[in-house]
Amino acid sequence: MLTRYAIAWDRAGVALSTLCLVHCTVLPLVFLLLPSLAITALGSDRAHVVLAAALLGISAAAFIPGYLRHRRRAVPLLGAFGWTSVVAAAGAETLGHSILGGLVTVIGSTALIAAHRINRSACAQCTLRREQRTREESMNAHDTSLSIASRASPRRDQRA
Repeated sequence: MLTRYAIAWDRAGVALSTLCLVHCTVLPLVFLLLPSLAITALGSDRAHVVLAAALLGISAAAFIPGYLRHRRRAVPLLGAFGWTSVVAAAGAETLGHSILGGLVTVIGSTALIAAHRINRSACAQCTLRREQRTREESMNAHDTSLSIASRASPRRDQRA
């Protein structure tokens, strides 16, 4: 159950990080071609703050339970780097440093995408190991019950 939610949050995180990447790479080109769009909500500083906050929430929802399960250090390290970069970029954009903010957002979003992919892969490996352990325990329990049953009933050649 935990894995299903972690995978869903990881997918949402990858999608939102990709949206940030597209937002910061494609929109400046669109704004050059269509300057009237630059004054809309897509070009506002609020959009950057909202995207950064959403990334933080979604990433935390995926990374925390995933890390508690698999303990891969790359996930929180890349996640923290990505979050810090995106928040710093949102701050840089509000201060008028749009080129620097865009570059830092691209770097941070890429780090978050990598962290989500590692997290999803590690969670899947944990699930496979747990399923394998369950099968082995089931087989061991079956073998134990057979050996107990064979000790409890005498063999045919011992009855006579």
